[in-house]
Amino acid sequence: MSNSRKHKFKKRVLKIIFVLLLFLIVGLIFFEIRAKPVIIEVAVAQSENIASSIIESAINSVLYENGITYSSLVDIEKDDSGRVTTVKADTIKMNMLKSEIGAEISNDILETDSREISIPLGTILGISALSGKGPKIKTTVTLASNVTSTIKNTFTSAGINQTLHEIFVNVNATIYVIMPKNSATAEVNSNYCIAQTVIIGTVPETFADFQNKGEQNE
Repeated sequence: MSNSRKHKFKKRVLKIIFVLLLFLIVGLIFFEIRAKPVIIEVAVAQSENIASSIIESAINSVLYENGITYSSLVDIEKDDSGRVTTVKADTIKMNMLKSEIGAEISNDILETDSREISIPLGTILGISALSGKGPKIKTTVTLASNVTSTIKNTFTSAGINQTLHEIFVNVNATIYVIMPKNSATAEVNSNYCIAQTVIIGTVPETFADFQNKGEQNE
């Protein structure tokens, strides 16, 4: 092969390599543009599930460790005839409980090990026939959070001269989903009944005030 032919051959090979590299780069850019929102969406959904499980576990743990019952949070006083005269909340204990629950949730989320999530290539490409199929694209997720909690009381009629009193802890958690090259936030709201009882007797005036005074915000 002459030098001129060799030169033309090398030139042609270089052009082919350049075109292939160009297609590869464009393909990678397209894939990243397509993959990023799908990966974030899946990561956020899985992080919400993880956070919800952590919140429920943390609340149960705090309630168990403190031996929380309805009578440990509320004192019902009656007169000699058995008529309910006052319903008093231990607001100090409720505030401590609320703060402890918030701190436990934050610590548990912070101490959660990084999770690896896998998404099938077909799902990322958005091809319905290939959804859930193909090789797995993996990414690592780390969680952080900002947690606020609220103690609320609800009173509902449970029959003649009967009132159901329920004490709830409402948890609002902003979850920060941290991934390589990406990040996102998720909002997880949980309403958990921590104590309840049915109060039998005529409702006193102080009972009506309890719902407003008993609400404790962080």
